[in-house]
Amino acid sequence: MKTNISVALMWLAFGVVLNPAACKTNDQSNNAKPKTNQSKNQNSTPLLTSAPVDYKEGNASGEMKILAEGFYSNIEKPFVAVVRDVETYRALRSEFVNVLPEMSEGFFKTRAIIAAFLGTRRSGGYSVSIINDRNGIIRVAETTPPKDALTTMALTSPFKVVSIAISEQTLLRLESGEVWKGELFDVKDSEFVSSGGIAGRSEKFGLQGRLRVMQLGKLLTIAFDLKSTGDAKPRTLQTHATAGIVNNGITLSRLDAGSLIDSPNSGLRVTGQLNDKTISLFFEPLPSRIADGYSGSGKLTANSSVQVIP
Repeated sequence: MKTNISVALMWLAFGVVLNPAACKTNDQSNNAKPKTNQSKNQNSTPLLTSAPVDYKEGNASGEMKILAEGFYSNIEKPFVAVVRDVETYRALRSEFVNVLPEMSEGFFKTRAIIAAFLGTRRSGGYSVSIINDRNGIIRVAETTPPKDALTTMALTSPFKVVSIAISEQTLLRLESGEVWKGELFDVKDSEFVSSGGIAGRSEKFGLQGRLRVMQLGKLLTIAFDLKSTGDAKPRTLQTHATAGIVNNGITLSRLDAGSLIDSPNSGLRVTGQLNDKTISLFFEPLPSRIADGYSGSGKLTANSSVQVIP
């Protein structure tokens, strides 16, 4: 019996020597790193993609930088935004599930952000193009797949978001494809007063033209195409701007005045209301630190004309 016990003890000790791992303490085992399942989610498609914070250069010039782009987003309808202030940018990040980098107020003193969403498409092969043509015009277009292209048959929702170098006093002009035309409003009633300068002169005139409007949640983008009426100096405003909208109330923190106001000026603040058939806007001057600068104020009412959203 003693012989059998001795043999068993000998084989047990021999096994421990052959398997040193068996000598690990509980603390050593608990500190061991678990294996990572690297194959998990390899075949899944991310809902959104974004560029790193140290932005890559755009495809048109060194003045354009891509903040985010991809083929899948939570935005299901066509929308384009032109953002010139931090409050509106925060609203855009909220609508866009916060995949965009955080920006400070100072960022918008030298740059603007343009975001374009195609909405839902029935297959792959679609994308968004944003090009700075170096003539002061930003062109936003939809790229469609060739007829014979092999594409995924899954639903896609392409998007692109870029920042563009621009001063606070620079008018940003944007031209977009038919998909982003929005709802058309014709100006019916208006008045505007431009004043200032060393002589302190004042000039009153009316406005005629159109507004095109797109809405995404609490964001409202307005494409202004206005010109002055009467015998006054010819003046125009052709630009896109994105405002916040809550309970039909519109707040646009900053709007470039175009030539509605002589230079130098600090731009305009716009408030108003959007109803089913009417949009009303009120323009007031932003505070100015410019000696002998110019300012302006006014209002307009526009009625819904033809809706061209597909």
